[in-house]
Amino acid sequence: MNDDKITHDRMREYAENYMEPIFYFSLKKTGNYHEAEELTSDISLSVLSALHNGTVPQNFSAWIWQIARNRYCFWAKQKHRRTENQVSSEDLIENVSNADKGVADILVHGEDIALLRRELAFIASDYRNIVAMYYLENRKVSDIAERLQVPEGTVVSKLHRARNILREGMQMTRTFGKRSYDPEKFHFSAICNRKGDSGEPWCYMKSKLHQNIYLEGYCDPKTAEMFALELGVALPYMEDELERLTRASLLTKTNNCYETAFPIISKEALEQIHVYYSVLMPKLVPLLEENIDRFTEQYRESGHSYYGDYLSYEQAKWALLLMTYSDLYTLCKDSPKTPLGNTPRPARGIWDVYAMEQADFLPPCQVGFSHMADGLYLYCIGYGDLWKKTPFPTAAEAIALCNLIRGKKYEKTHIEKLLSYGFVKQMGKDYVPTIAVFQTDRNESFLNFCKKGIFNQTFIEHAHRRKILHENILALISEMNQRVYDILYRDLPKSIRNDEKFVRGLLYSYCNLGGSFTLGYILERALADGWLRYDETTLPTVGAYVKI
Repeated sequence: MNDDKITHDRMREYAENYMEPIFYFSLKKTGNYHEAEELTSDISLSVLSALHNGTVPQNFSAWIWQIARNRYCFWAKQKHRRTENQVSSEDLIENVSNADKGVADILVHGEDIALLRRELAFIASDYRNIVAMYYLENRKVSDIAERLQVPEGTVVSKLHRARNILREGMQMTRTFGKRSYDPEKFHFSAICNRKGDSGEPWCYMKSKLHQNIYLEGYCDPKTAEMFALELGVALPYMEDELERLTRASLLTKTNNCYETAFPIISKEALEQIHVYYSVLMPKLVPLLEENIDRFTEQYRESGHSYYGDYLSYEQAKWALLLMTYSDLYTLCKDSPKTPLGNTPRPARGIWDVYAMEQADFLPPCQVGFSHMADGLYLYCIGYGDLWKKTPFPTAAEAIALCNLIRGKKYEKTHIEKLLSYGFVKQMGKDYVPTIAVFQTDRNESFLNFCKKGIFNQTFIEHAHRRKILHENILALISEMNQRVYDILYRDLPKSIRNDEKFVRGLLYSYCNLGGSFTLGYILERALADGWLRYDETTLPTVGAYVKI
């Protein structure tokens, strides 16, 4: 075999078998698609130039990867001097100024070499082989046809198509991973009874690439090649990611096509819910407010404070409003009884996921909910700067707080930490809670008071009015369940809405504790009514409470 043929075979082998892995290597090393493109071009130039100048490596693969590692080391040292992310064709030609004109012809052919290599890496292999032989080896159509044992017309057709792909990409000056690094904004929620052994699903929810895969594959199954082309990611890398997400049950795979396996609520559906809530909340929230006011007055008549003794009613209202809504939502006969978060998953996980498209009309106030440990619960309220200020006690600190309230022994260092958070305050030598406290023995005392039947007229009026309030609230919640269910059902793909249990769980999560936006609508209506007040005196712990 003559030297020219060996050189051309090696060039073709590099273009066919190594360009994509080299890009994947570069992407892993740089973590940036523009820089990976630059490094890939640099490595490719070194390989092709060496081959053209007569280098005949004994171990081709080891030789290529040694060049890749060497060029990466050089690139890393020079990175701070670089002022552009992409190397121009002029720069590349200058780098091989000592080579003869044949190298420039092989590498450039009047096209931008960086863009050429970039596009070459992502077209299908049969097109890529033709382009490699035509561009990198200067072969004629007849030679290519003979080598591939296909008709010349097929070569011409595929070469024409491949060149159109190249030209289109060059004209668009497509940027690697543009969508992956500037994704559409969505709010991803995971409801976990138990995370997977490797942190699933959250380890697969935060990556922008993964998020874009979910968006591309939602209601539109795609092959790995289609995902790679749409997102501008090397095919081997994309195939690995798709398989990982499939194993994690976040994608489903059917006939080599991947589809997102969880619901992504569209902006259109959210807007329909928003319009409905703009009518519902002015009717629902005042009923909740009145019910809480009347119940609190009834409790006071029994000689107790419903929410404890160390927090003002104005501060306690935040937690009372959210708790009351949640309790009545659960009591409604039309409310789903099983929330999301109960689906067994790989790696011993028990969780569910859904996402919502972000929209300007959604309330800026969002509400999360967390059971810290023992009897401590926390509504994380995203209004004003409350979310930023709200501390999150550890499990040990939560247990110490509950033991303090129960009158049991506690670790003083934990209480001192809670003091710095604002969950307790010091009165003399004692520590007392500064959050709402709901105690079973206090509830029993209230029930015993009610059983005695010794009420004044005001107490009776409160009880009568609260009965009517409950009926009206439950009727509105029932109506809300049906309306929101219908909107969500129409928005979901058939593959998801066929699972009635899951759709009902999604409804529960959207409208109840997992419904950060629904609870946000409720809070914002109460603030607009003036029933809730937010100012510099509002405690960052207003969403916290203990239930023992």
